[in-house]
Amino acid sequence: MSTAQTREYLYIVKALALFSIVCAHCGVLPDNAGAGGKTAVLVMLSVGASGVGVFLLVAGYLFYGSRKSARAFFQGKVTSLVAPWLVCGTVDYLYVALRKGGLGLTDWFLALTCKSHYYFLTVLFACYIVFFYIRGRRFEGVALFCLAVLSVTSITLTGAGILKLNPYINPFNWFIYFILGVTLKKYALLNSIVSFCKKGIWLLALCSGLAIFLPVSGGLHIDYWQNAAIPTELLAILTILGFAARLQKQKPASLPVQIGKRSFSVYLIHMIPAGLVVRLTSYVDFWPVLFLRPFIVITLSLAAIGLCRLTARKRGVLKTADILIGVRE
Repeated sequence: MSTAQTREYLYIVKALALFSIVCAHCGVLPDNAGAGGKTAVLVMLSVGASGVGVFLLVAGYLFYGSRKSARAFFQGKVTSLVAPWLVCGTVDYLYVALRKGGLGLTDWFLALTCKSHYYFLTVLFACYIVFFYIRGRRFEGVALFCLAVLSVTSITLTGAGILKLNPYINPFNWFIYFILGVTLKKYALLNSIVSFCKKGIWLLALCSGLAIFLPVSGGLHIDYWQNAAIPTELLAILTILGFAARLQKQKPASLPVQIGKRSFSVYLIHMIPAGLVVRLTSYVDFWPVLFLRPFIVITLSLAAIGLCRLTARKRGVLKTADILIGVRE
């Protein structure tokens, strides 16, 4: 793939990862749900267990492709990541705290770092710091291998209940996905992997479906560190990579590309629409409606972003607004 094609492809991958994450946050069981509703929620939670890993893989790939110095890199992240993280995270926190109580500086800090979906950004920065130290050094290959082993071990111990650290902000539970992205870039493997996944997409999709069905049939769901987490996560990632390649060949592919371009912004703001949609659909006693939740949430989030940008453009502050809500052009 050319550079432009690779960029477009990664946007589609991000769109699919975003859908996964929104599924996880929409997987709330309605009151008095029947068997169909319980199954639907378990499926959504299982589908939602791959999004963070995919985002970290893409982040690792892009990170290793950057030649910026550490100082220039992190200065750029202050604008592109930290500013919208603080602003949108604070809005999310206030939305919850003003309704449920618990307003305080400590609660605010915890909400932005480990007690909400923003844990991803905490982990992402941990990845950046560690891998900046490793990148380009003589021991880079050995370090990547050792960190991969430690990461798999951490996930296994977490799933077994032996490792008691908060699993969401334990960076060792996530390093493996960032390492996969780094490896794809370091050894120029992306095209080969994408070609493999594209050719075998239907088999991968079938295997992913079975990997979800087996736990769900027993009343369980896939998560990040339990129920054969590592093989099922890798299988899901390969399926997403193959599906993205198929989507890229469709006409038009512009919709998933545009969603991918807005994926970070949607990730930042989607919890408020998700809460509203989950609450409203909880009153509908028809389980197929549950599968519409992520589509509605993403649509509402994109509409909110569009409205915000339109208002900002009219007031001549579009650039500032884009920074604060995480829009990247």
